[in-house]
Amino acid sequence: MRNNRLAPTDLANLAFRDRSRQRERLLETFEPKIIPYTYNPYRQTVGDAVNLQFDLLGDGLQPTPWAALERAVRAKCKGNSALIAVNLPIAKATHLYATKRNTAASVIDGSPLRLAPGRSHDFWVSLLLSQGDESLIMFPDARRKSHLTELGRLVVFSAQHERFRAANPDYESIALQVWRYANDDSRSVIVYDSKGADLVPYAELIAEITAIYEMLDDLSRMREEELRRKSYSVRGSLL
Repeated sequence: MRNNRLAPTDLANLAFRDRSRQRERLLETFEPKIIPYTYNPYRQTVGDAVNLQFDLLGDGLQPTPWAALERAVRAKCKGNSALIAVNLPIAKATHLYATKRNTAASVIDGSPLRLAPGRSHDFWVSLLLSQGDESLIMFPDARRKSHLTELGRLVVFSAQHERFRAANPDYESIALQVWRYANDDSRSVIVYDSKGADLVPYAELIAEITAIYEMLDDLSRMREEELRRKSYSVRGSLL
């Protein structure tokens, strides 16, 4: 059976939806798709965009100039114009927002959170951001389409809470955020915060994500059995 794994955004958007709707969306994952680009170049340079500091050097590093960040993003894109076109705008928007908010960042242990048997996910970048007196964890919601829904953001906030606030007393008061990138030329940052959100308990989160993956695995087995039957049927007709 294939290794079934959903992208964090897709998984969050599926959670706590009607089971028939979940099944419909999961079936769509088996259809061949052409993925024209990835946001990995942005993710690989996000530290420079948010003024990553290093403990050994203290907290006095100056923010990376935009020109240097642009070169880094272009280098990660390896000359691919399609990658440059999608990654450069969100890197610039992140840099502008982080500079405006006087943001600094430090690397933290952001290992994934177990959400189902054999499945762990991370709904964050492994950076602790500081803006004035506030520290925060953020998830970059970079898609133009199929981005996080309101319920999807609640799932993300709940996972962030469990992984950081509940797991580490030092992080009890950190803010939990989703940075949504506007669907326009600017790709400007729109911040969603967990304040006032009715977070989902970890046990309920595990139960829901487990149910989704069990459904996905069942559909995968059924599809493979169907393909085998079709294969045998074709071979039998040739004989």
